[in-house]
Amino acid sequence: MHIIAIGFNYRIAPVELRERFAINEEQLPEVLEQISKLGGVQECVVLATCNRTEIYAVVEQINLFVSEIEGFLAQQFAVATDAFAPFLTLYKEEEAVSHLFHVASGLDSMIIGETQILGQVKDAFLLAQQREKTSSIFNKMFKQAITFAKRAQTETKINDHPVSVSYAAVELAKASVGDISGRNVVLIGAGKMSALAAKHLHASGSRHIRIVNRTIEKGVRLAEQIGGSAYAMEHLADCIEWSDLIISSTGSSDYIVTETMLTRAMGLRKSRPLLLFDLAVPRDIDPAGNAVTGVRLYNVDDLSLLVDKNLDARKEEAARIERMIVAEVHQMTAWLRSRQIHPLLAALQQKAGSVQEAALETMLRKLPELEPHEVSVIQKLTGSIVSQLLREPIAMLKEMAGEGQAEQAIALFSRMYGIEHEADSQHSMEASVVPLAQGSSEQQATAAKRSHLKLVPPQSGSRSERTG
Repeated sequence: MHIIAIGFNYRIAPVELRERFAINEEQLPEVLEQISKLGGVQECVVLATCNRTEIYAVVEQINLFVSEIEGFLAQQFAVATDAFAPFLTLYKEEEAVSHLFHVASGLDSMIIGETQILGQVKDAFLLAQQREKTSSIFNKMFKQAITFAKRAQTETKINDHPVSVSYAAVELAKASVGDISGRNVVLIGAGKMSALAAKHLHASGSRHIRIVNRTIEKGVRLAEQIGGSAYAMEHLADCIEWSDLIISSTGSSDYIVTETMLTRAMGLRKSRPLLLFDLAVPRDIDPAGNAVTGVRLYNVDDLSLLVDKNLDARKEEAARIERMIVAEVHQMTAWLRSRQIHPLLAALQQKAGSVQEAALETMLRKLPELEPHEVSVIQKLTGSIVSQLLREPIAMLKEMAGEGQAEQAIALFSRMYGIEHEADSQHSMEASVVPLAQGSSEQQATAAKRSHLKLVPPQSGSRSERTG
């Protein structure tokens, strides 16, 4: 079996492509179900955010899965393979494990150390687990990654310096228009991103904030937190005309603000400029609106260039988390390697039990006068002897597997104890993951068999400074 992660992320795939592969909450269960039925998939988790659409999977054959996932993506989202394949990134084995830990801890995010991604990873895992798409490997791997990410947040100061896309939007707005306390602000959507933007706006002195949301009750709850007012979506056009600053973040698959709406609003505003920030993927605001006189529109990719102010301090903490991840990945991969010897351990213990049972049967034939309690004592004693004799060999077997020598250990102990047939047959069927640290870049390239994939080789440098 092989662990892989494949998909699109903001480092390589532009927002124009990412939005075509966006998966909303309603679609996610069905997408997960379909991917789980692809050839050779044993476990899978689908992570879909505004900055990434990634599939984590335990598969029998990497080449087969890559081929089938490309076909699935092309059919599901009606996009030609040639149009998206160059933007796919593939992580394999140990690098896939490391990637998950980086993602969960926020080190692979557009804003280093942001915490929203942890909740998204957790939700993706819980959905897959509830749908019975995970088993022993991903149950272990995702739980460990989630637990680690929580620990990284509490043990480091990476969150002491507020940096997020919402924060960047508010800071850019302040840089563009100056004091925003007297400006009219409209937030479209009332989800987590809008709530963060509302918090930053309020902290910056903004007191004229309107929340426009499809569900008016949810908009009212957010408005009450900041002393703003809430409006239903049918009042959006009037709110656009009223506003100086708009920040939009909804889950809509269509444009909420069209070029026509902006043209009409700007004609009624008496030359007042309008600043808009589209934080959604798929985008909420028609990019053609940027051509309307007086309109300045930014999307999430634009904002990625504007978040450097507090990143230096975060990068120092990120380097610390990087070192922590190395230890976590080592622990996880050691566990994965140890799974290779499980069939041999079972065969070894079964053979030892058979030897003990045969010896007891021989003894009972020769000493039929033994009382039942005497037989029980002898049985426990011989069992203890067997356990003690196996203790050191089993410890050595586990140690060798943990050091990446599982194959050598299996061969050595199988010959030593004469269980080649049992171990080999079970090993061929049940060995979970090929030795993770032994795949060279050349082997990865051969396994990928597709030159357009962005292969991610094992890295020795800081992940936070890589570009994908």
